Amino acid sequence: MQNRNLWWGPLVVLFSLGVCDASALTAQGRLLSAGGETVDGEFELVLSVYDAKTDGAQLWTTTLPAVPVIDGVFSVALDDPSATVLDVPDGRWLEIAVSGEPPLDRVALAAVPYAVSAGAIACSGCIGADQLAPAVLDGVISSDGGAMLGDLDLSGNQLLNAAIHLAASPPVPCGASAIGRVYFDTTVGDLVVCNGKTWSRVSVCDTSCDDPTTSVCGAALKSGCGDTCSGTGTGLNPLQCLPKSTPCGAPVLDACDNTCPGTGTACVTGTCVDGVCKTFGDVPATAGGSCLAILQSNPDADSGLYWIDPDGPGGGDPILVYCNMLTQGGGWTLVLHSYQDFSATPPADPDLTQPIEDWVAKGVGVPITYESIQSEFMYVMALGQLKALADAGAVLRFETDNLTAHSTLTGVSMNELYGWEGDNKPQIKTEMCNDNAGCFTDAPGFSAFGIDLDNSPQICVVQGFKIGWWYASCWSYHPLINNSSHYMGDFAKFDKGTKHHSWWIR
Repeated sequence: MQNRNLWWGPLVVLFSLGVCDASALTAQGRLLSAGGETVDGEFELVLSVYDAKTDGAQLWTTTLPAVPVIDGVFSVALDDPSATVLDVPDGRWLEIAVSGEPPLDRVALAAVPYAVSAGAIACSGCIGADQLAPAVLDGVISSDGGAMLGDLDLSGNQLLNAAIHLAASPPVPCGASAIGRVYFDTTVGDLVVCNGKTWSRVSVCDTSCDDPTTSVCGAALKSGCGDTCSGTGTGLNPLQCLPKSTPCGAPVLDACDNTCPGTGTACVTGTCVDGVCKTFGDVPATAGGSCLAILQSNPDADSGLYWIDPDGPGGGDPILVYCNMLTQGGGWTLVLHSYQDFSATPPADPDLTQPIEDWVAKGVGVPITYESIQSEFMYVMALGQLKALADAGAVLRFETDNLTAHSTLTGVSMNELYGWEGDNKPQIKTEMCNDNAGCFTDAPGFSAFGIDLDNSPQICVVQGFKIGWWYASCWSYHPLINNSSHYMGDFAKFDKGTKHHSWWIR
């Protein structure tokens, strides 16, 4: 090893406490390069004891092949030199050679305070308190029952590589004699301290205060130790997000004006739909049970198109209907309408070959605004929804261009085959069917393609009409016949100027 020197700093030889034959001997020192830099690594050390600083006789030697050196510092235990070698400690010299380099200057062996004998053991070579300077002992070291007592002053320096006592359970019972004793509980991973009665875990807390922006609006701010801080939280507080108290479509804010998810849903009247207050029947989401129910909820409602759901949630989807809110007290739902112009060539037959399932679920046509309807075709409400309206014990009203509300069927309902029932069928037969024996009120049910419910040996729905209807007989009254041979004027009390024919229910 070139350009190395050994700085003893000083070399200390530690005799174990109370061992009078000095069977344990430790040498410590520090290696520096010629430039004064510390050395790290593993080095071979040859240690020898002589009886003189120079020359003299070698009394003992040992070779240590791999001594760890960290930041230049090493510490080695000597291999039990005999007591005769060390019986004159002030007359013995230690020589160290590093990795085959020439030996370093010898250092005199000397005892250090750690070798003070404990108790009343008598021994030679042990250091007593009377051998140490009073300034060293005063307030620093004392002995009580074999323990070294005193205050440790680090003079502002950090205590490195020190560990509090580790244990999986309390090392001693917690009592008056153990007050303030601390150990690290390896089972729970916490410090534990004795308060004189019980062992208590020590909790470490953060004294910094909560960040207001990450604390909910209005919440008191606390430190990590539970202390109350000034101010309150300013972050979003979901508990203050009240869409039902916020006007429909308006942003919802908490008390700190943070924007909440969604928009307000409050309406003075009606229901908030897509940010707009919709009144009863305006949209499917606010569908009424009938036109009459809508009128009762809003007496100022005008005639026009409304959404109703006669069979309620779980049944068919809400449907768009035309409501008459004026005639005979209003609240009438248009359930059937036809239009024919007898002054012109009748239009082609509507080829309505729908099965009964389609009539029940869909009906036919659309309820465009009644006053301006100009269609050659017809509108018939889906039978399922019509039955729901009729089963409420309704009134069915018949109306044409020339005879407004000329006949009414009261206490109306429909059977399971969608046939009509009511209290004044004879009146209807006289006024609507010209006393025809096959009036629609006599039909057992609604006939359509695939189901023949008329009272005729023929299948009326295929006798040139191709329209589902309440056929009592094939040439009974119905306002939807529109070919040149058979039209509604043949069987009903309408003149050929009639163009519009409507059925209403309430």
